[in-house]
Amino acid sequence: MAKKGLSKNSRAARRGDVNPFESSEAKELASLPRLEKTDTVSPLIRSSINKNQQLLNDRMTKASREGSKLKPGDNIVTMHNSKKKQHMVSKTIRTKTQRFQNVDGRLGRKIENALKRKKTIANLRKTGWDKINEIAKNSLSNDLVSQIDSEKKTDTDVEEEIIDEMRDDDEPLVVENKNPFGFLEEEE
Repeated sequence: MAKKGLSKNSRAARRGDVNPFESSEAKELASLPRLEKTDTVSPLIRSSINKNQQLLNDRMTKASREGSKLKPGDNIVTMHNSKKKQHMVSKTIRTKTQRFQNVDGRLGRKIENALKRKKTIANLRKTGWDKINEIAKNSLSNDLVSQIDSEKKTDTDVEEEIIDEMRDDDEPLVVENKNPFGFLEEEE
């Protein structure tokens, strides 16, 4: 079996023991003549862009020159011509425009009414909350005043409470078994 040449990706090539330019592929590629610049696409694109730009500029100048002239379809607006032009418009187009104007007017009124309703509802809700907030503040202030009044006790009231507590302490306390399993008998 013939011995294969060392690969350019082999361990020896990675170590630098093999010169990649001595391989047969590299020699073949080196012997081929280099191609000249054959990029024809970009000059074609550039020339078409320039041509299109010139055409656009020509149209713009022509339009600006002819802008002041009247075209055959243009009519000078006078009372007589506007009526004539109005009759020239087909009946279907007139009915469609009238229908659109009617719908647009109805929608406009509906939108205005909806906005008015929104504002009135917002105001009603806001006034309701204002009243509720006032009532809440008043009730809180009344509760605080009553608490302060109840906390102000005289010395005799304090002494009477202490005496009542001492009398309650004299009574024997009955401790209840709070464990529910304490009542069960033990079985072995």
